[in-house]
Amino acid sequence: MSKNKPDREELQKELEDLKIAYKELSLTLSDEIIRHKETEDALRMSEQKSRALIEAIPDLMFRINKRGIYLDYKAAKEELYYQSETIVGKNNRDITPPDFADLIEKKINKTLQTGKVQVFEYSLNIDHKPIASDYEAWMVPSGPEEVTAIVRNITERKITERILIEREINARAIIDASSDILCLIDKGGILIDCNQTFGSYLGHKPEELAGKCILSYLQEKDTDNYREHIEQIFSSGQRMSGKTEITVYDCRGKNGKWQVLHTKFVG
Repeated sequence: MSKNKPDREELQKELEDLKIAYKELSLTLSDEIIRHKETEDALRMSEQKSRALIEAIPDLMFRINKRGIYLDYKAAKEELYYQSETIVGKNNRDITPPDFADLIEKKINKTLQTGKVQVFEYSLNIDHKPIASDYEAWMVPSGPEEVTAIVRNITERKITERILIEREINARAIIDASSDILCLIDKGGILIDCNQTFGSYLGHKPEELAGKCILSYLQEKDTDNYREHIEQIFSSGQRMSGKTEITVYDCRGKNGKWQVLHTKFVG
């Protein structure tokens, strides 16, 4: 055969090499396909888990872009101000009151400008509800020009807080109206709170006495005994009664004198 033409053995070797290369390429492609499928399955599973977690969270969630347009949300229809099938594609300014729209626009801009979480509260009167509902919102940046707002209905918490405040105000009024001396002390005898009667008795406002040790108003000979009474109250939880000599100052804050008081310890 001519030197320019491959002989039979060379052709056979090239054919074998091609078969091997094809087999290797097929295995590589097969591995790539398997890896690609595994990646897709993993992403799908991760998305399903993320969606399940989101659905399990009772809070409302909204994705909003810089222009105030809703991109996505998780909320029941009855929880929305805008009573429609969907708010996706709607501008917040077109479907909510102007003052609320101003607030959301301000918070979106600040979130995107600072890149920090914005936490704020607001009230919104949903159309089908007789009174306004209270909400707490956490707004976080979730893209170059979008934010995600996680919103929680805190109406019940606010009602409870208002009730507790009213009760505290009423209880405070009753305590201050009492002619008896009332004070709250810790185990070390530090005054935590007292009523107006006790404050007036010592010539101070109640807030001025907070943090002071009640032992400093006693005669030195009585402090050890008084301290023992306090410790016994805290350890046993039992009530104790007795008499205490306490320092009383005149309106000029000097010329201290001693006066005997009937003292009742309540654990």
